Amino acid sequence: MEKRFLSVIEVAEYLGFSQSAIRKWIRKGQIPFSKINGAIRFDIEKIEEWAMSETA
Repeated sequence: MEKRFLSVIEVAEYLGFSQSAIRKWIRKGQIPFSKINGAIRFDIEKIEEWAMSETA
């Protein structure tokens, strides 16, 4: 089973950006994320949709 929610480290690696870039986008509200039990997590499906819309 594929993991559905990713951490900042995992999403940075998945997208090929630095963790600091991901954190900056979080602060600016530029990337979709959720807080689960106080931890920032990224839904892989929403990230894929977001990435496609950013490159279009």
